[in-house]
Order: sequence, then C-alpha cells, then structure tokens
Amino acid sequence: MSLMVVSVACVGGQDKTFLSAQPSAVVPQGGNVTLRCHYRRGFNNFTNFTLYKDNGSHVPIFAGRIFQESFLMGPVTSAHAGTYRCRGSYPHSPTKWSALSDPLVIMVTGVHKKPSLLALPGPLVKSGETVILQCSSDIVDSLGEVCTNRDRETGDTSTDQVS
Repeated sequence: MSLMVVSVACVGGQDKTFLSAQPSAVVPQGGNVTLRCHYRRGFNNFTNFTLYKDNGSHVPIFAGRIFQESFLMGPVTSAHAGTYRCRGSYPHSPTKWSALSDPLVIMVTGVHKKPSLLALPGPLVKSGETVILQCSSDIVDSLGEVCTNRDRETGDTSTDQVS
C-alpha cells in the first residue's frame, strides 16, 4: 500500500481593502487626522501601505512614499481635502500588494467664511415696497442669485435659483 499526500488549497478573493480616518474624515482646518489602511473589515492593518489622491491634486508628502501602520496627516489645509484610496502589502507576503480600497473623502472645515446677507435699501421695508437681498461669500460663483417672492394677499413665498 502506498501513501499519497494530497494538498488542498482554498482560494478565495482578495481580502477587501479599507481606508479609515480617525477620529473622523471631517477635519477642521489646522487639525490632524490619522489614516489607516487595513483589511478583513478592520481587524488587520497592513504592514506597509501607499496613499493615492483621486482628484490628481499633488500632496507632496505622499509622492512615492510607503507608510507603516498609519499616517498622521496634519495640520491639514484645504489642499488635503479630497478623495483618497490606499493599497497595502500583506505581512505574510510583503511583495504582494492589495487591490485599491474604496474611496474615503476627507473634508476640511473652517476654510471659508460664513456667507453674509444684506437687505437693500435697508432691513425695514414698508408694505408694497421692494427689497433686494444680497448674499455674499468668499467662494466665487458658489451662490448664484436667489429670488424670493411673497404674495401680498396669501403671504405665501416662493424661491427661485437664478444662475
């Protein structure tokens, strides 16, 4: 009788790659955020990983860099806002790289001032008079013009956006 050794390998798809932000993907300007690239639903961090920014904006610190475990990004500016992905190398096979992660959007708050609203000729208007409402922002072409009309008899208002 001869003995035969049979090896069976169960091959599944690649582990899903995730990019996460701690404490949050919404970061105040000047704040910090830690990015982690991991797999198996967050149970394992990659030993090494690279970051990619989808919109093509250049963040110099990422160019050709390989990060270990996590990456502390900050103090953040408006240039850091955008969509990121990562790709990691597995601890058991450091030359094998994962698929790209799903996108993670980093939003930077506090970059723009609040818009202001001005009533012309002034805030007090007599019945039947016309008032012009002017909204200003430091974001060019972000608001367009908004026209609000109030029906004198019913008091109903309607608002129209004019580009």
